[in-house]
Amino acid sequence: MTTQSVSLDDNLIKQIEIFKSENRYETNSQAINELLRAGLEYLAEQKENEYLLALAEDREKNDNGVRYSFEDVLAESGMTIEDIDRMLDDEDVELEYELPC
Repeated sequence: MTTQSVSLDDNLIKQIEIFKSENRYETNSQAINELLRAGLEYLAEQKENEYLLALAEDREKNDNGVRYSFEDVLAESGMTIEDIDRMLDDEDVELEYELPC
């Protein structure tokens, strides 16, 4: 493991201390590692969701008049409805986009 020095403002330190206490981490390092891991994982999921929505929009605008279902888009991305269900169960995620019917 690599040691890295980072400057944090006092408010952020207080929030980390609260997170550490609520989740029973022994050290700030453990709490910060978990917060970073969870934050990066969340951002990666958001990026994947944005990609899927853009892909769905692109499919909706195709030139040959064929309409693709959300399942088609998921299949092309390698994901399933069950994958999306698991993602939504893992986090309190609200979808801000409605696919046209």
